[in-house]
Amino acid sequence: MSSSHNHSKATKHQHTGTDDCQHLAQTSFDQLELDILQIARLIFLSFHHPETYAWVNAFNIAEQRYEKPYGATIANAVLTIVNAVCGARDSGLRYHDPQCLICQEYVTPDEQFFVGALHELRLGNKLSARTHVMHLCEGLDECTTFEAMGELTQIIADYYADKTEEPKCFNTSIRYVN
Repeated sequence: MSSSHNHSKATKHQHTGTDDCQHLAQTSFDQLELDILQIARLIFLSFHHPETYAWVNAFNIAEQRYEKPYGATIANAVLTIVNAVCGARDSGLRYHDPQCLICQEYVTPDEQFFVGALHELRLGNKLSARTHVMHLCEGLDECTTFEAMGELTQIIADYYADKTEEPKCFNTSIRYVN
């Protein structure tokens, strides 16, 4: 994994590698997807720098945003996806520092594929979602990641079915079974 943040004792934070990044305002991600991105970034950070214990913050954010039992379940599903991605890829995964207000405004190509797959699955576009996952997994074994992404999508659909606040453009009746 590689981050745009230097987590060493250096005090200077450098914003590097944003040439191929997109501003979040240019994406079609909704608030839930942006929340998932922040949770994923914290999990990426905890893999890259375990001493930060950033996974604790990921679970805390999920618990604050989504009621029990969904918060921890959503964070765990994101962790499962990250594990699947890391198991499939040969190289590191680029992500932006979840603790930097400037970095948070941009999405790397890897993050775009991650959240883009979730976005497409929520719309019911399985083929497009699988393409995002294939890019995310660098064309390697994407099946586990795609299945895990489908499980997260189902948890989200269940959450909104309980709350009855899911935007009507998303199909909550889709069941993802391989």
